[in-house]
Amino acid sequence: METGNWITLAAMIGGLIAFLAGLMQYRRAQRWKRAEFVAGEMKEFKADPWVRNALLLLDWNERAIDLFPHESDPAKRSVRVEDALIAHALVPHTSRSEFSPVEIALRDTFDRFFDRLERFEYFLEAGLVSSKEFAPYLRYWLDILGNEHSGRKSPAVVQAIWAYIDFYYSEVSSLLRRFGYRIRTRKPS
Repeated sequence: METGNWITLAAMIGGLIAFLAGLMQYRRAQRWKRAEFVAGEMKEFKADPWVRNALLLLDWNERAIDLFPHESDPAKRSVRVEDALIAHALVPHTSRSEFSPVEIALRDTFDRFFDRLERFEYFLEAGLVSSKEFAPYLRYWLDILGNEHSGRKSPAVVQAIWAYIDFYYSEVSSLLRRFGYRIRTRKPS
């Protein structure tokens, strides 16, 4: 092979190596940006007082929760909430139309939580991030929501949550499916 051909070949190989190095660097930077994006979204998610309340309600079977933080009387801010009350409050409005102030506050709490979960599903649908990137942050909570036998909530409470999700939050159902959970509501007998 002539010297000119060797130089051309070396230049092509050098160009290819430079291109591949640049591509790897670009991909690494994109992964880093996605990780920062997810971390920021999760920080904002967990900083929301309504979301924090929903997470506490999911994690505990009975807990005092500040459902009325704007009450001037501190004794009226907090309410002891049991799972049965959550199940009773999260009935679709077509089944009953009267809700107590505590039930309305619980519905508002879970509405904010589910709205935020739907936001995550939109990010995943758009391909901005992958479910793998959200998994470390959401796995525990999605298991409580999507697994009737997770041990955190009774099947009756999980069924009530599923009925609420099924009625109002189809994108939360999509998010749960993405993580391997298929919610199936049972019709009352």
